[in-house]
Amino acid sequence: MLTCDEWRSSKFAKINDEKIVEDVGALPLIEVLRLVDSDQKPTMSFIYEAMDQAKEKIQKAFNDVKKSYLPLWNIIDERWDKQLHRPLQAADYFLNPQMHYCPGFKADLEVKRGLMECITRMVEDEDEQTLIDVLIDDFKKRAKKFNYPMATRSINLKTPTDWWESYGDEYTELQKFVIHVLSLTCSSFGCERNWSSSEMI
Repeated sequence: MLTCDEWRSSKFAKINDEKIVEDVGALPLIEVLRLVDSDQKPTMSFIYEAMDQAKEKIQKAFNDVKKSYLPLWNIIDERWDKQLHRPLQAADYFLNPQMHYCPGFKADLEVKRGLMECITRMVEDEDEQTLIDVLIDDFKKRAKKFNYPMATRSINLKTPTDWWESYGDEYTELQKFVIHVLSLTCSSFGCERNWSSSEMI
């Protein structure tokens, strides 16, 4: 973000106090990178939520003044759309019970389209694709085992894949697909700085 031409030409790049710029723009994004690069658990399914929270923090730092935070949001959105947003991340977000059953969950068109693209790409058999699509309705409605009190209590205590292993076994095809999607991880490796090279400068 800090190297793109749009950033360099923005009024924020001209601010002399680097700490202000860092606090306002960089720190929320660094938090997202730390989450993405964590070895603790697969984090792809948390990217959507983390990016929304980072943008909200930037908005708050600018006291909700749209003309102040919108240029940063535009840069973030441009990078997100070109480099980071993928159907797999949308599907991961949708299928993660910690996200899906959260009151703030938003299954907008982008998320639904990503889910459908993943099903189509990752499941070869068309009948199985249709079955998975139909079975997802029980997950959305919290039907059968998805509505067990223990399933509800353990949503935030288990990893998303462990939760699906415990409560998705009535839906063999769906469970297999979801666990495969949720088991994939992501990394901020491409964003990491080569400290040894930069220390020599």
